[in-house]
Amino acid sequence: MPSLKTKNILIIFQCFSLVLFSFFNGFSQQNPGLSFYSFQTNFQNPASVGLKEEGSFQVNYRNQWTQYQSTYDGSGNLGTSIASLSLSLKPIPVGLGFMYLNDLSPSGAGLQFLRAQSAYHLEMGSGIISLGFSAGLATKSFDGRVFKTRDPNDPIANEISGKSIAKSSLDFGAGISYSLNNWTIGAAIDHLNSPTFSFTSSLNGSTNLQPVFLVHSSYELPILEKISLYPFLQWRSYQGQNVLDLGMRVKAFDLFWLGGNFRSNDSLTGMFGLNLLNNSLEFGYALDQNFINQNLKAPLSHELFLKFKLPDLQLIKKRNNVVPINTPRYKIN
Repeated sequence: MPSLKTKNILIIFQCFSLVLFSFFNGFSQQNPGLSFYSFQTNFQNPASVGLKEEGSFQVNYRNQWTQYQSTYDGSGNLGTSIASLSLSLKPIPVGLGFMYLNDLSPSGAGLQFLRAQSAYHLEMGSGIISLGFSAGLATKSFDGRVFKTRDPNDPIANEISGKSIAKSSLDFGAGISYSLNNWTIGAAIDHLNSPTFSFTSSLNGSTNLQPVFLVHSSYELPILEKISLYPFLQWRSYQGQNVLDLGMRVKAFDLFWLGGNFRSNDSLTGMFGLNLLNNSLEFGYALDQNFINQNLKAPLSHELFLKFKLPDLQLIKKRNNVVPINTPRYKIN
């Protein structure tokens, strides 16, 4: 039977998830989707920064619907770039993170996030429960020099016509996770305050980012001495819709891995990765094949990531409480 501590952990996690869900039920999702969502944990959940006293720097690039042919704007693609930094402030159980995201479309619309993140990691039972928070700026941008107006009465289109314009707003997020040595489960909400961007003086000239709720989990299952399975999943909910990602990869000899992912009502993904320089550098590539609404989208998307494991840095040093002992001839520490 589950221990009392385990039951308490599950109760805390369930209550937090329900509170998060109540904030946004019925809102739309506007965050870019990643194939490597299980690797870009700063973007997935702020509770992950500095987890297990590890530090890293990571960059992701996603080319969505490569050579997409639009009705009005010609060919192009959606490009998403992410850079994230995760630091541990050991020996205190606190992590700090920073993240920048740039999402651009061929129509001239853009979305940028700049965030600072923090997490507190508390040992509970045989695992670690983590609480995270993010704060920063979200920026909506439009390049009116390439933006094509569909509706001549659209107040935003008329405002930005022929010029480049950007508006920023405060943006907050929160998350929780519980981790064992080989298993993690978490929940997070992004755009907690639904940041609003006003491009004209009228109410109709405003747009906003709606909160996005997700639950994620991953597990390590050794099957042979140097071969392990890593199943992972992510569930997102927005505007009454649910998007489920189910994936798995096989890692061999701490050198390379192969895997795949299924995204409901969207795509199938194949991926592979390499661990280099004694696991201090990791590289991954993913190829998505769209299988829904193929007449409206380009069939393929590409994604890359590089992750650098930072040296073991103790940013806050413990004080040495040893009292020196002086003798006539020696000084003993």
